[in-house]
This record gives sequence, structure tokens and C-alpha cells, in this order.
Amino acid sequence: MISFLFSVCFLIVLLYVTILYKSVAACALLLLLLLGIVFGVGHFLYAASHLKLHFPEVLAETFQKNTYPFTILVKNTGIFPISGLSMDLHLLDAEKNLVQSSVLNFCVSGKKTSPVSGEITSELYGKFQIVGKNLRLHSPFSLLCFPLPGTFNCQVLFYPTAVPLDVQVKETTRYFAAESQGFEEILPGGSFLPTNEIREFLPGDKIRQIHWKLSARTGKILVRDLGKPEGFPVLIFLQLQSIHQKNSAQQFSRFLEFTVSLSFSLLEVKCSHFVIWFDTKEQHLVRYPIRTEEELTICMYALLHENLYEAGKDLYDFYTEEYPGDTYCTRLLLCTDLTLCFDTQSPCPFTNEMTIPV
Repeated sequence: MISFLFSVCFLIVLLYVTILYKSVAACALLLLLLLGIVFGVGHFLYAASHLKLHFPEVLAETFQKNTYPFTILVKNTGIFPISGLSMDLHLLDAEKNLVQSSVLNFCVSGKKTSPVSGEITSELYGKFQIVGKNLRLHSPFSLLCFPLPGTFNCQVLFYPTAVPLDVQVKETTRYFAAESQGFEEILPGGSFLPTNEIREFLPGDKIRQIHWKLSARTGKILVRDLGKPEGFPVLIFLQLQSIHQKNSAQQFSRFLEFTVSLSFSLLEVKCSHFVIWFDTKEQHLVRYPIRTEEELTICMYALLHENLYEAGKDLYDFYTEEYPGDTYCTRLLLCTDLTLCFDTQSPCPFTNEMTIPV
């Protein structure tokens, strides 16, 4: 718009100088400017009739450090190349607030489909929308700027990076054989504390536990006692309450960073745990067992797709109602306001330097 206004003002000045002073140089420059405008209009009409764009519409994910490369396919059905194309790129957070913006400049060759590569970089973590709009064609020397149809919307996930936390785990917690409802689903294939005991068959034992040689020798059905399943002594509850602040995207990004850091730090000291939150779509608690980095990645993928809720939930009571037979050593409650509550203690600000006893 500024270049267009400048061109119009410059054209008026040249016309004034040409008529008033009968300047040959001003007349020649005026003709050159008019030819540029005519060429720009023709360039626009040509591009509008031969340009076709294919935008990404699928979910995009990145495990790289806050960077997402993407590609737009641009097809030019004409024989002449088209240059001077630009588009505005906006990165929006989950609340549709603008996080950052940039301009993508590109050109395409004639009679071919050209991939146009762009890159979005963010210092924040979470689920975002990349919105491309305001496709424009600039005439030579940017004398004119013409709008073209074409917008796209693409979702991208920026995964948080773990930072080291000072987590102190007691031996009684690390080797606590917790009882949990639905261990067969949580621990497929069986993950049990070792034992060498042999006992008689009891209702509920698996056929694979039967010791066939001893059973044939004694005439009784004897089984190997697999022991108690490995427990999840630490429960990490996440209070996914809405953030009504100007820096909501920054605060939620810090919340995600603290969540993955806390879980990863527990993995580092070989402490299995559950990460639990309230799913607003299904209207019940979900819990993810964390024993490996792969399980932590799956958990974060699900967490990035969750929606925040307005009123806080009583997660402890919900968990007791849904899993009444579970036992544990420590409960931690991490909130989106960046406070951490140790079991029944009062919440305190969560920082990278704090010591977390479990």
C-alpha cells in the first residue's frame, strides 16, 4: 500500500513537472513509469489466470528445537515465470492469539509445479496454528501490489524440552510394589518383581504360570508365583485450568516444560509414575504410565491435544472414585499457574531450582 501511494504521488509530480517545465527527461521518466504500471497490470492478470497453489492441511509435528519446516506446492500453467510473490505467515496459539508473524517471499518457474519451502520458529511449546494469508503479487520495482486468492491453515505441535530438576526419591518409593486397578492393561506381557516361589494353583492364575514337570510329579497343579506387579508409587496430577492472562501462551509453554522435566527427572532416577489429568472431551480422568522415554513422548502428544477448562477439578477425589483400590507413595499436583503441591501441602511456585522429594 505504501509503495502504491508513493508511485501515485511520484506519477503526479512527474506529470506536473512535464507539463509545467516541458522537461524531456521528466516526460521520458513518466513514460517509463506508465509502462511499468501497464506491465505490472499485465503481470497480475497473467499470474491470476495461471497460478494455482496447494497448501498443507494436515497435522504437522516437530521434534526439532522449536522449528517447523513446511512446503507449499505452487503450479504455474503458463510459459513465463512469475516472480514477486509474497504471503503473510501468522503463528496463533490455542486461544487464537497472535504469537508471531513473518513474510514468505517466493517465485515460480514457467510450466512446472514448484515446491516453496518456509519455516516457522517459535520459542514457545504447545499446539499452534500456522495461518498463511494475504497472498500478493508485486510488480517490478514494487510499483504496484495486487492481492491474489489463497489462504491455508495448518496445525503444528512444538514439543517441550526437558530441563534437569533436583528430584530426590526415597528407596521405599522407588521399590514400592503399588497395587493398581487394571495392571494387565497397564503392563502388557507382565512386569513383576522377581520371585522363585512355587505354590498351588489359585483362581485367577494364568496357564503360563503352571509348572508342568512339578505338577506331573506331585499330582497337584503347581504354579510359579510371579510376585507383585511393579508399582507406580508417584502420581503426577495436572490441573489443566484456563489461563486468563496476556502472556497465556508463555505461561502454558512453561507449564508443559515443567511437566516433561518433572516426568523425565523421575525416569532418570528409575522411578515409574503415572501422569494424570481430566479429559474434557471424554469427561473422565486419563492416566499415562511412564516407564520409558517413548511412553513420555506418547503422553506429551496426548497432552498437547487437550483443551483447558474454566473451573478447577478435584482430581484427587476423581482418582479415588475411579481407582479405589490403588495404592501409592506420593501425589504431586502441578497447575497451569505454575504452582506445585506436594500431596496435601499448600501449593508453592514451581522453579527449576527447587528440590522435589518423593
